[in-house]
This record gives sequence, structure tokens and C-alpha cells, in this order.
Amino acid sequence: MTSKRGSFAVVLELDKDAVRKINSALLGLPTKEAARAMRRGFGKWGRVAKKIVESNAPFGRSKATEFVRGSVRPNVHLRFAAGTRVKGYSRGLVVWAAVGIKEIPGSYLTPHWYLGWVERGHAIKRKATQLEYEARIKRGETKKTAGKTTIGHVRPNPFIRKSAAQSLGLVAPMLEQEIAAELRKFNG
Repeated sequence: MTSKRGSFAVVLELDKDAVRKINSALLGLPTKEAARAMRRGFGKWGRVAKKIVESNAPFGRSKATEFVRGSVRPNVHLRFAAGTRVKGYSRGLVVWAAVGIKEIPGSYLTPHWYLGWVERGHAIKRKATQLEYEARIKRGETKKTAGKTTIGHVRPNPFIRKSAAQSLGLVAPMLEQEIAAELRKFNG
């Protein structure tokens, strides 16, 4: 399940044990050097994580627009909206790190609403014919539910969750390299 953090739909977070391990290594550096090591390490990890998500993403249609819920909307591509977020640079300690989807709240220009359809799957529906509608009303369905007919289902494709799991395993090695480099610089 995705959660929200500001304008970022979180798909997967760095676990607490990994954060503790990284923070224990960062405590050996002064705050300024620890923040620099974090920026460099998480920067490398962010680029790699984005590439992993882009390579696993379903491509979808290449048209610029698509027909959604009765109106034309911009065609969103999840691969271009994937990203990472990290909190704690100013203190030189990791507070939170995650992989997810960037979004603009209240806008169809970002794929936050589309992410749920792809990750969890969805039903494909069409408008009911007049005969179908009347038969459903006689069976006791409400007018709202009788007006749509389910004609199929799209299976879930949790590619972002898989990609995030792959990329979160790379955080510790990338940060350890940067922390070691900063320690060498600091100790001379």
C-alpha cells in the first residue's frame, strides 16, 4: 500500500535496522562531513533507484493523451515520475529514506492516481446497455451501480514495489563507500 508524504506517494521505505546501521557509521564524522557523505551516497543511490524503476516499468501507450473517466487526460508515464526522498541531511543523520512517485496534488499531470491502478490492478468497465440497465434495476441494484458493466480485469503489476525492494538493498553499500571516503579525507 502506498502512503503519502507531502507531494510524494511513498511505495517503500528504508527499514529501521538499516537506518540505525547507517547512522552508527555516520556518528564517526562531524555533522558537516556526515551530511556531505549522505548527500553523495544518497545521490548515487537515487540515480540507480530511478533507473531500476524505469527499466521495470510497463511502457503503456505512447500517445500524449488518453480517455479517462469520460474525459481526455494527459497520458501519464510512471517511469518518468519515480524518485527518492531522504530526510536528515542538516543533522548528518538519516531520519527517513524512501522510493516512490512524485506528484502535484489535485493535478492529472502526475501519475499518483494511476499508480494504484497499475500496482493493485483494476476492473475494466463500460456503460450498460438499456436492457442490461433495466434487468439490473429489476434485480434490486441501485441506479448508480446498474449503469456500468464489468467486462474484464487487469491483473496487478507491482513493478514499483519490486524495483524499490531491489534498490533499497543498494543503499548501505553506496553510503558505506562515501562514509569511508569522508573519513579518509577528515583523518588526512
